[in-house]
Amino acid sequence: MSVKGRGCVVAIVVVVVVLFAGGAATFLLLRSKDVDPGWVPCGVGDREVRAIAVDDQGSIYVAANDVARGDVFRSDDQCASFGPLGLTSEVLWSVDWLPRARAVCAGSREGMRCVVGGATQTNVVSAEIYFARETPAGVVAGGFPALWFGKMDLSSFSAILSPGRATTDAVHTDWATLVAGPGLLASLDGGATFAPVPTAAFAPRALAASGARVYAGGGSFGGFLFRSDDGGQTWTEVEMPGSQPETIVVPPGRQEVVLLGTHGDVRPGDAYLSIDGARTWRPLGCPGSEVHALAIDERFLYCGATSLSGTRGMWRLPLGALGLGRLGEAI
Repeated sequence: MSVKGRGCVVAIVVVVVVLFAGGAATFLLLRSKDVDPGWVPCGVGDREVRAIAVDDQGSIYVAANDVARGDVFRSDDQCASFGPLGLTSEVLWSVDWLPRARAVCAGSREGMRCVVGGATQTNVVSAEIYFARETPAGVVAGGFPALWFGKMDLSSFSAILSPGRATTDAVHTDWATLVAGPGLLASLDGGATFAPVPTAAFAPRALAASGARVYAGGGSFGGFLFRSDDGGQTWTEVEMPGSQPETIVVPPGRQEVVLLGTHGDVRPGDAYLSIDGARTWRPLGCPGSEVHALAIDERFLYCGATSLSGTRGMWRLPLGALGLGRLGEAI
């Protein structure tokens, strides 16, 4: 229709879309053809999602648990559908893509198992494992009660450190390989030996790095977040959104872009975005109650959640909805 005014005609276009669900019709007014669909559920169903990994071919791997057992699930269609890999365990904690080893590794209460070239390797590490990371010298795998180091071909793992509590995450920076555990640990020889970082007076749970920029978060019922601009040698506390950080993602080459997932406390957790190096944050409204997993590919942000009483599962959100371009590059 049109509205006539003094010397002008204003055209108003209304597009009505009818959605049928359970026989009822819902009418939505859309402003343009480029409508942000928001968070869309992924095909893992009602499962507790602990970790998400994306390989260099775009396949997505999810460590997910249900009432009976956990498994790693793979998607080749950007999370629309998934199939199990058979890395089953009573409880899965992690899944990691190791590009040089060409391996997908799952950490659980029972140990670490990997798929290499389509073949499953069992009992790679026979201990409770929370992560696996490649370093210049090999692979470090952390958990409880030790930190393990092995060759790049995933053979000959041995315990190199028994810190008395769990190690929960690791990154390799321009300065060192850093491990989150009882304080912050650093290795200058690619993971063969570790020592405490004396300038880090905190015990992080999650780490992320891009070059010399590192982010470290931890704590509960509030929590903390620190930033380093020299590979982890010195640290500055920065703004921490939400409560109890569980996962941090920094897109490759974008040190100022930070994605943070929180477990929450009496409030639900959420995913948060900063585009200014953790100075300010924007909540993203992930539907999950306790956000334990975040990952990105060329088009989407993926969010995975656990929950004791709320919503659990996995969802995706277009990077364009965040003002981010290809591979998370800010535009």
